[in-house]
Amino acid sequence: MHPHHSSLLGKIATDKWALSGVLALWAVMLSIVLGCVAMYGYSVPWREDWSMVPALVGQEQNLPHWLWAQTVEHRVPFPKAVYLVLLKISGGDFRIGMIANTLMLAGLSLAMILTARRIRGEQTRLADTFFPLALLHLGHWDNMIWGWAIAFVIPAVLVCVWLLIIVRCPWPLPPKIAVTVGLITVLLPLSSAVGLIFTPFVALWLAAGAILYQRGTSPRWVVPFQSACVIISIVFACRYFVHYVPPPERLYHFDQVPPPAFLVSTLVTAVRFVGMSLGPVGAGIGRILTAESSTGGVPQSNISVVFCGVGALLWVSSMIPLRRGLGLHRIGTSEGSRFFGFLIFAAAMAALALVLAWSRSGWVPILGMPSRYALLSVPGLCAVYFAWILYGPETARNRFAIACAIAILLALPFNVQEGLEERDIYAAGMRAFEQDLAEGLSWQELADRHYKFLLEWDRDGLAERMQMLQEAKIAPFARDASRSALAERKRDHLGCAAAPDNASNMVTATLHGDDSGRRSFCFENELL
Repeated sequence: MHPHHSSLLGKIATDKWALSGVLALWAVMLSIVLGCVAMYGYSVPWREDWSMVPALVGQEQNLPHWLWAQTVEHRVPFPKAVYLVLLKISGGDFRIGMIANTLMLAGLSLAMILTARRIRGEQTRLADTFFPLALLHLGHWDNMIWGWAIAFVIPAVLVCVWLLIIVRCPWPLPPKIAVTVGLITVLLPLSSAVGLIFTPFVALWLAAGAILYQRGTSPRWVVPFQSACVIISIVFACRYFVHYVPPPERLYHFDQVPPPAFLVSTLVTAVRFVGMSLGPVGAGIGRILTAESSTGGVPQSNISVVFCGVGALLWVSSMIPLRRGLGLHRIGTSEGSRFFGFLIFAAAMAALALVLAWSRSGWVPILGMPSRYALLSVPGLCAVYFAWILYGPETARNRFAIACAIAILLALPFNVQEGLEERDIYAAGMRAFEQDLAEGLSWQELADRHYKFLLEWDRDGLAERMQMLQEAKIAPFARDASRSALAERKRDHLGCAAAPDNASNMVTATLHGDDSGRRSFCFENELL
């Protein structure tokens, strides 16, 4: 056989095994998360899930107003609408949000694997296991095993789809892709403050592309469509602030950080956010990382600081391929349009990191970084990964991909530990609630016992929404009303007051105890 043919066959065989291995890992990690949904997911609303109940049962009087209403500093009409439709389809099973979140992240991970394969010339590397390891680990427990997290997952998915379009499709865009990116531009300001931050950057990229590549774009309706999407997105972004009510400053704890330390706190918070692209362990310090390691006695907080530094270095390394790409490609060329997209995306991620760091610089030093922020940081590291494949020195491209895969693999045990701790807190609270529900406690008694876990900021509203679910005959609340009333009368007759539930108190103590350096579950409402 000719040596050239032998080498070609060897490459094909290597690619086949690499692709099979990456897809196998993707399938295993997806199966693990879906298994957790099946084993530990409860069809009981949790925290902001309860805000969906009136609309779900048809008792929301003004649906458009409800969709546009603020949740702390966020407006999430698009995720709310999607979640409501899913709940209606599933008959009110709140696990549908968990499944949807997981499948969206799995689909995004698969799309990134295939995109990396495409830009390498239909070749896959084992290092592409980076994508499922980054997006499907159990450290994302809050983002996958909580239905309302769809308000965080959808903007993250929209941002990542924009990134994939930048990577895969230089200008001029094909009509289907042009429609897709136009819809993303319109939907981002309807998908939380995160989407709002990205809106001007996506609009700028879309408008600049439409102007610079107008002559090469066909059919003719594409450019007017893109222009309309840019205008609509700007209108929605401006509308976001009409009748906007800033959350109380006490939620941000700005008074806890003296002015001289505010800038330092902001910069440290930004670095910790960047480090979380490797998962919650990259947050630098936190509740999960205060114990001594079982392997050698090294404090796990030190391990977390190391991962935070590694994540930050990986982000900073993007300067190498971007500087190289700047010297190779002119903006007016097709390949130059892709490079311009990378620059815009990098600016958008920088803006997200700085805005989040500024707004959280007061309470992150006190309460820690919420683990769900990791999902918002991952797109930045994915962009760095793609930039190295496209513009990095040829001798270093695969090495950088391997470094990313090794870093996220080493972080995996710590991220899994974080997810398992989240699971224990969630499962203990839900078991305690379902036990009292099965015993026939009244809705008010259930609310009195479990509001700190289920809906801390609205005890009476919790009881009211439980009754709504019962009247709508939505499981597990669809119990016999006469049985419930009988149990309540019996307790009143015996003089039995609702005693504090030990399991519920245990969960509350876990959420708000001395080990809450990583995060706080509830304020008056959830912060992003």
